[in-house]
Amino acid sequence: MKTIIKHDKPCTDHLGNHYPNIKSMCAHWHIRTATFSRRRTVYGMSLEEALTRPVKHNGGLWCTDHTGEEFRSRTEIVPTLSAQFNLYRTKMRNPQKCRSEY
Repeated sequence: MKTIIKHDKPCTDHLGNHYPNIKSMCAHWHIRTATFSRRRTVYGMSLEEALTRPVKHNGGLWCTDHTGEEFRSRTEIVPTLSAQFNLYRTKMRNPQKCRSEY
């Protein structure tokens, strides 16, 4: 039987801290709600393990734009550059050639 996690009801973490919802609890533990849900439902992790296990970076790496601002992933940088992802990737492959465009 598949467990369904309700994200909008009050919850408590493994230390006894109370939160208005899962989103707030995940934000406190610096983890995405999708990661938390997957760990609990798919992998059957305990509440403590789901919240405290380090996140494996396999694509959602933090990255920095040309101004030094940090983003959770490359796709989050795209709107700030007002460019499509492929255009961004091309610019990052040839930074000297495109430096004046920023």
